[in-house]
Amino acid sequence: MNPTIYRVVVVPTLVTEAAFIAITTLGDKVNNFVNRLLAARKSNGTPIFKHIHFDLVCNTCKKKGLVDECIHQLGDLPRWMSKSR
Repeated sequence: MNPTIYRVVVVPTLVTEAAFIAITTLGDKVNNFVNRLLAARKSNGTPIFKHIHFDLVCNTCKKKGLVDECIHQLGDLPRWMSKSR
């Protein structure tokens, strides 16, 4: 994400304690700004964000390296997503 968008749009939204809803495919664990936001903690150690992680690949297929073939969690697919993706 462009750092300017982050500074001008995302940060001011968070300061106002408004809801920030983001849907993303997490990528690079180090440089992805969403990962950094999810890891952020308050001074007492509690997470700043409540987040829901949704994954369509079951743990068994992940361990076997079959992430592109896994169909085991398609029953949990949100109604707005296509099964063909």
